[in-house]
Amino acid sequence: MHQPPGRGGHRRPATPSFAERTPVADARTDELPTGAPGIANARTDEFEVPAVPSSSTRPRARRFWRGLTGAMAAGLAMLTAADIVIQVYALFVDSPGPGLPSLIGHFVGATAAVVAQRYADRWIGRRAAACGIAVVVLTLATLWFFWWA
Repeated sequence: MHQPPGRGGHRRPATPSFAERTPVADARTDELPTGAPGIANARTDEFEVPAVPSSSTRPRARRFWRGLTGAMAAGLAMLTAADIVIQVYALFVDSPGPGLPSLIGHFVGATAAVVAQRYADRWIGRRAAACGIAVVVLTLATLWFFWWA
């Protein structure tokens, strides 16, 4: 009968603890070996590190824009979940509720906004900006058609 390692007769030898280990004799770390020619006068080369601006307005604006559109997409997804909960509650209390067109509209708008935001987070440049604008338009259109109009 085959037994997996660690059970029965297959045991690893015990590893000594840190306190039980003995230090290696003549192991010094404060001296360099001098056997190689020129090692005693060896020196390191210093390289100049290019300066990076600490704060730039473009990355900050980009982060703000992506944060704003991400919050709008997440908010629309939460609004869709709330719309579904309200419709289920309305079924139990025998009330009309928001209705099937509202549920479908919220679901389609939220799904498209989340997908557009996902692309906006992974792309840069005009494509990312276009996806961010799509998130804003989808959110405002869903709010307009199903809440404000």
